[in-house]
Amino acid sequence: MIAVHPSPAACCEGNVANTERIYDELTEHSLGIFSIESPFRKQVIGFVLPPSHFDTFILIAIFLNSLAIASLDYNVIDEHYQPSTDLSMRNNVIEKAEILFTVIFAAETILKSIAFGFFAGKGAYIRDGWNVLDFFIVVVSILGLIPGIPNLSGFRSFRVLRPLRSVSKFPNLRKIVGAFIESIGDLANVMILLAFLLLCFSIFGVTFWRGLFHWRCRLTPFPIRMPDDCRNATEECWEEFIMSAIKTPDAFRCSSFPSNDADWTQSTSAWNTPQDCIWPIDDSDTRVCRSGEHGLHSCSRSVDVMDMVVFRTCGSNYDAFGNPRFVDSNEPHGFSRMQSGTYSSEFNWGFTNFDNFPHALVTTFQVITLEGWSDIMYRTIDAWTIWPSIIAYASLIVMGGQIVINILLAVINRSLEKIEESIEVKDAFMNKPDAERISVISNRFNSVFVTATKEVVQGKPYTNFVLAIIILNTIILSTDHYGISPEVEAVLEIGNCITTAIFFVDMLLCNIAFGPFDYWSSEFPRVMFLSDIHISSNSSTRYDGIIAILSVLELIVANIVGQWGNGQSILSIFRSLRLVRLFKMVKQWKSLHILLGTIYKAASDIRSFGLLLSLFVFIYSLIGCQLFANRLHFEDETGIHIGIMDSRYTHTVIPRSNFDDLFRSAITVFQVLSGENWNEVMYDCWKAASWVSPLYFISLFIFGSFIILNLFLAIMLKRFEGHDELVPGNQIHPEECFDKQDKRNIIIRWIDNKILSGLDSLTYYIQKNTSFSRKCKSLIEDKRTEVALTVVIVMSSVLLALDNPLANPTSIVSVAISVLDKLVVLVFVCEFFVKIVAFGPLEFFGDSWNMLDFVTVAASFLELFSVNGGKSLRVMRILRVLRPLKMINRFSEIKLVVDALLLSVPAVCNVVFAIFGVSFLKGTFYECDLAAESYKEEFMDLVAYPRPMRDMSNLERSWLDVDSSLCSARFWNDDFIPTSKEICNCLPGGQWVKTIQQNFDNTLRGFSLLFEISTTEGWVDVMNASIDQRGIDMQPVRDNNRLWALYY
Repeated sequence: MIAVHPSPAACCEGNVANTERIYDELTEHSLGIFSIESPFRKQVIGFVLPPSHFDTFILIAIFLNSLAIASLDYNVIDEHYQPSTDLSMRNNVIEKAEILFTVIFAAETILKSIAFGFFAGKGAYIRDGWNVLDFFIVVVSILGLIPGIPNLSGFRSFRVLRPLRSVSKFPNLRKIVGAFIESIGDLANVMILLAFLLLCFSIFGVTFWRGLFHWRCRLTPFPIRMPDDCRNATEECWEEFIMSAIKTPDAFRCSSFPSNDADWTQSTSAWNTPQDCIWPIDDSDTRVCRSGEHGLHSCSRSVDVMDMVVFRTCGSNYDAFGNPRFVDSNEPHGFSRMQSGTYSSEFNWGFTNFDNFPHALVTTFQVITLEGWSDIMYRTIDAWTIWPSIIAYASLIVMGGQIVINILLAVINRSLEKIEESIEVKDAFMNKPDAERISVISNRFNSVFVTATKEVVQGKPYTNFVLAIIILNTIILSTDHYGISPEVEAVLEIGNCITTAIFFVDMLLCNIAFGPFDYWSSEFPRVMFLSDIHISSNSSTRYDGIIAILSVLELIVANIVGQWGNGQSILSIFRSLRLVRLFKMVKQWKSLHILLGTIYKAASDIRSFGLLLSLFVFIYSLIGCQLFANRLHFEDETGIHIGIMDSRYTHTVIPRSNFDDLFRSAITVFQVLSGENWNEVMYDCWKAASWVSPLYFISLFIFGSFIILNLFLAIMLKRFEGHDELVPGNQIHPEECFDKQDKRNIIIRWIDNKILSGLDSLTYYIQKNTSFSRKCKSLIEDKRTEVALTVVIVMSSVLLALDNPLANPTSIVSVAISVLDKLVVLVFVCEFFVKIVAFGPLEFFGDSWNMLDFVTVAASFLELFSVNGGKSLRVMRILRVLRPLKMINRFSEIKLVVDALLLSVPAVCNVVFAIFGVSFLKGTFYECDLAAESYKEEFMDLVAYPRPMRDMSNLERSWLDVDSSLCSARFWNDDFIPTSKEICNCLPGGQWVKTIQQNFDNTLRGFSLLFEISTTEGWVDVMNASIDQRGIDMQPVRDNNRLWALYY
């Protein structure tokens, strides 16, 4: 833990007034040499005491040093995977500059030690925790420059910590981090609880599940010995050997002793000495099998292998006591023979297991992060037993993945109060000048024309007209889609011109009405009317003006480009400016306007936290480059790691999530923070760099996801406190609530008069008898009635769960369920009539939840009397499943939460991002898929980079199947440049298929894709598809435009 003291060396707000106090905290003799009265020491104190030019110089040096470290070229490396200075001029210059930065930071340490003392005294340099970090980095950097020091690259790795020195240079960031570090004590109990949970489950897993994940279905009843002339699975003789072993396993038996024996112990087991044998696995079965009698998956079913019926055996590469059966050799698979049962992507390359405590701890941690936990649970069920496995994993998920993590958020939220106390909040909003300015505004333009224009612009009809145009503009932009016809596109262009003209005229009228100065000022409020809802918007109208000007500019550029006949890429850029108009809708959409405004205010409050997150990602990205850059090279078929000295290194597969440069490393770190497939990235790094990988990723997940991101969430939650506008029943705009309630009452009165007239006639007579009505009302409001109805609802839910449409209808269980269900329906019907008598139809149907109750009762009532209404009635009977929702209406807290959730749905469906995706990415998530028998590398080169017909060779033209109905090559002239799709359709066996299932081909697909991305699931695949795409109907190329990662 870094101790934070208000030492002079750490002071960032020093001034002349506190000079005497600073001198009182200094030691008499710094470094045992320089006296407090020494003129030289006084000069040094005045030179380094913040704020000073020296402090600014050090901050610039830190920035430049961080930039230099980030600029290292990892494409040119040595045999230790480190950037080579011999082969790269850039790396050589950066390495030389490292000496200069080390001298600067060492000089800073020496000067501050002279000024404040090194250790002695309250204000000594080393007494401040941040200076301890600075001193450590300086010492390590100096050691890294000394020739002959062993493990030089290890010392140089600490250079990536230098950006942390910037924390001590920013006052607010320093206060935030310091206060947060001091609040770690509050988090200690939660972290101890989490560690205890991980420890207990890991021990439980090692005790009961050790070795279970190695049990696989084998093709022979026992291990077999390989022939001396066939010891490689890639050789042609291998299949013949396996077939012979399956037919006559005794001829290849590894040894005479059995696979397991109950009388053996670990030391007396015949497998205590590893044998040079193998045990062939059924690769078509990717599940583990049960070693006993209680697992779900067995190997009793025979399979067809090489046209032979094979009866399989469940076996492990380890005996019952954990002894390895076979020698640790890379024959015959190219990786360790003992890993043959688990070394595949389906089994996470053998890293997720409970064979020992370290592996069990990593596996348990992965489970509580909720990433890939279900596969681990199913594996346990297959090998061990069903219900105990489900209970164990469900308990871990609930306690570790939900309760403890959310307790951590609550603790961080409480600790945030300490942080906020240390941050100076400056209120820059001044009401009086605004009021005076608006007063001047109202008195400036008094002409008749201006007054008339102002009345028109502020009038309700004009505002509703502008709102209608905004909606029309949104519809026009949303209509764009992949495969749009030229006719529809022309109509949309006409609509775009009309809406652009209207927005421009609106801007001119507002400038006339309010004056250019007031229109373009950020403080000017514009009053808007949204139907019957009165909204006073404090947002600046200058954004409307900017939108109008950009729209006109886009039309001008489109006309110029259309006359030139080229420059389509420039045109697409300017057309994207149309999307800015959608922000006009935000100002009219009240709930979304409040939501975005709240987020904006929160963002302004957490600038320092944003800097902290950026610094965290930057440092972990640099560490990732140091540890894993250029190491993630794997063989395509087996997935084994290929080292840099291997001749196959340049012909390997590199995963998309890697650390080969800073940009890709930062994307990978962000992916881990989001939790999306972070475990797969860890597995790849684990294969390449051993145990340093889980340490790196677990620390990244704990500090980044559990702490820093939860800190951001806590800040956002505190910012939303008190915003009653975002929940139902608000009193912020009572006129709005009155209007909505008034409209609802009109609808209900219509229903009451037209539909429920008969029921009204009945209840009118009953309600005249006020005594009976009061009794019904008291019965409904009685606590015992509420408890009884709750029990009936629970019983109804249980009956729905037990009801099985495939069960025998004459069985005792089915008859009992049917009778009880009818009783439940009668209770609900009686409840409905009693409520109608007690409250009347108008009040009853005025509540949406009562409407839901009525629908479920009506559906149940029709089924009770076996009314046959065809398919439509069968659909209504499905509404029985809504009965459990009646429980929500009985608990006001749950009802409030559900109402708030339903109300928040429209606000989060942001049309802007969907239309943006359609505009730029429609028709781009496709690729050419060639049949295996016709695949050629030359084909793919032509598909990826199409050429005009005149530039194609005769051989390339011969590839095109012009007789195919999908091929349009017969219509191409010599200057025509086909798309990748057109080339693909002309190649034999070519099909234009989707790269991923999701796409932005139209607005609805864009909405569904954005919803999926908002869950942080599958967004990495979409991001990679966006990075690879090269335009509509063009073949994607890996890493074509990596800047698309910033969008996601």
